[in-house]
Amino acid sequence: MNDDQHRLAFYVQSDGGQFVRMIQGDWVDGPAGRRTFGVGQNRTDGTTDGTLLSNTTYRIVLETINGCGVLASEPIEFTTGSCDIQDDDGGGVIIIPEGNFRVYPNPTNNGSTLEYEVLSSTEIEIYWAGVGPDGHYLPLQQYSNASGPKSPGNYSVQFTNIQLKTGVNYIVLKAGNEVHIRRVSKN
Repeated sequence: MNDDQHRLAFYVQSDGGQFVRMIQGDWVDGPAGRRTFGVGQNRTDGTTDGTLLSNTTYRIVLETINGCGVLASEPIEFTTGSCDIQDDDGGGVIIIPEGNFRVYPNPTNNGSTLEYEVLSSTEIEIYWAGVGPDGHYLPLQQYSNASGPKSPGNYSVQFTNIQLKTGVNYIVLKAGNEVHIRRVSKN
């Protein structure tokens, strides 16, 4: 490829099947280089550029522009495997109905609350990540105090002003085979 600039945009597939942009990088001079990502929370390779959730479908779009101003894009879609996050429910059961997963206030100035309802006992994993000031996706962090086995019922989790970064943030809830994602803006 003889390109003068490139950028990457990352999209994650939401519950409804739509792809939601997680991050779009700035234009960078030169041809696209190699990027590597770990999958799951227990990655051991410290040389990765970020972390992706297991069992989740992503679309990455590489855009390039040459010296004549011609823009080209190449989408790549893939689904991550199980890796170190294991599914416990055997599939096929709705654990958290879409309408029973919400984050408010959004946008926020001082933090947000995640509320969700669990219909059947399962292991819940909650993550959050932000986009850094340079436009790069920050690694997912597990909210270990809020993650763990849950019985049927309603739950509430607070994300503080310190946890949420100024700009775009993502709150991710994983329950069995289900992955629920909410974009949260912090002013």
